[in-house]
Amino acid sequence: MPPVEHEEIDRELEWFVSHPGYVDRVQRRAEPFLYSIVKQFEKNDVPGELALLPVIESAFQPEAVSPAKAAGLWQFIPSTGRRYGLIQNRSYDGRRDVYASTRAAIKYLKKLHSDFNGDWLLAIAAYNCGEGAVARAIKKNEARNKPTDFWSLDLPGETRTYVPRLLAVAKLFAGADQYGIDLHYIPNEALFKPVKIDTQLDLALAASAADIPLDKLFELNPGFKRQYANIEGSYRLFIPADKKISEFKQELERLAQLSHPLETDRPSIADELIAAQDSRGGSVAVASKSVKARVRYSGQELGSQKRAKAKLTAKKSRDRRRKAVASGTTVQKVGSKSNVATVALNAKSTEAPSKRSNYSVQPGDTLWSIAKKHSVGVEQLAKWNGLSAKSGIKAGQNLVLWNKDAGKKLAIASSGIKPSQSIHYTIRQGDTLFSISKRFKVSVADLRKWNGSKIEKYIQPGTSIMVQVGKD
Repeated sequence: MPPVEHEEIDRELEWFVSHPGYVDRVQRRAEPFLYSIVKQFEKNDVPGELALLPVIESAFQPEAVSPAKAAGLWQFIPSTGRRYGLIQNRSYDGRRDVYASTRAAIKYLKKLHSDFNGDWLLAIAAYNCGEGAVARAIKKNEARNKPTDFWSLDLPGETRTYVPRLLAVAKLFAGADQYGIDLHYIPNEALFKPVKIDTQLDLALAASAADIPLDKLFELNPGFKRQYANIEGSYRLFIPADKKISEFKQELERLAQLSHPLETDRPSIADELIAAQDSRGGSVAVASKSVKARVRYSGQELGSQKRAKAKLTAKKSRDRRRKAVASGTTVQKVGSKSNVATVALNAKSTEAPSKRSNYSVQPGDTLWSIAKKHSVGVEQLAKWNGLSAKSGIKAGQNLVLWNKDAGKKLAIASSGIKPSQSIHYTIRQGDTLFSISKRFKVSVADLRKWNGSKIEKYIQPGTSIMVQVGKD
């Protein structure tokens, strides 16, 4: 922006110079996001000084909420946020999403710039008090043959302070040495980068895929209000800049395939199944204690009658599964005809082979889950079947398996823990059941079986759980 001199700017500048602690706090809060914000402003040909508006709006605090219900770095009120594409629901608030709200702020500022004939000071004023207030002030001055620049308009007191305050901040950062302010060094490179996501998301899985604690992921992505994100369309997720996007997406997809169905704002609509060992060493599928069996009816929410019917169906399917566990027989269907999942429970197909056996791929299986179930490596399983570790597989496809017991003993030995040893593990921030199972070479199903109500729903940092290594 062109340099502007005015006594109101000098007055605001004096306040910032006399409060260096505030300036330092704002810089540190801005550090993770400033590079991305500036890049978006440059890309859209908007003056860089406007990237400092969050200093005035929110002191660079994404969680800031005003008495008027304005939220986020850019302080969008709900209606304006929706007008500029910011989704707001129980699990996510786009006004607090740094990437999404910055895009929305740029669109709004450019629109105001156009409305007021390319005058950025009027656009900034309108961002604060609304375009209607500025337009009325201009019309009033025109009727009196008075100038219509920002400094000449009769605007609300807050707005008359707001514009010179932004110009003072820009002046301060441009000449910090002159004003005796120590600038916090922020490198001109991305510390964190946005990754485009177009599916629902479990942030615990995303944190594991990004190799950062869950609380750090929330800090970088303050738009998320819950661990489970239910968002229509695509959005961006900030992850460390040194993490390759392709690797992150691959790992996230792999973890999602192994995870439980996402909790959403709507009633849950899918059965959650886990693996458990029967007395013969075979593997069968049983309903998790943490989730009631539920039925999806063509994507529609269950009415009261359908819920009652679903409960009755679930009870029958549980009785059927108990008999399967006791006898080792095959159960072909879980629930009614309209249930999405058809689960084949064949104890014979998963009995420990002495040398070679065949495995029939079940709905929902992946190479990784099959390898995990049979305690062999994914690469080894793929090699036995002439596949690559990234190959897709289909239900009904036959796979060759060799020597399950040897593979299991090798996995236990490589963990450095003696067979049949029981240990207590304290859950840390960012842990998931999957990451713990991977660390100790056990199944998620066994973790649930060994610990019961401790991990019925979500695992909490600080909880101590038991892990039995080498138990069949």
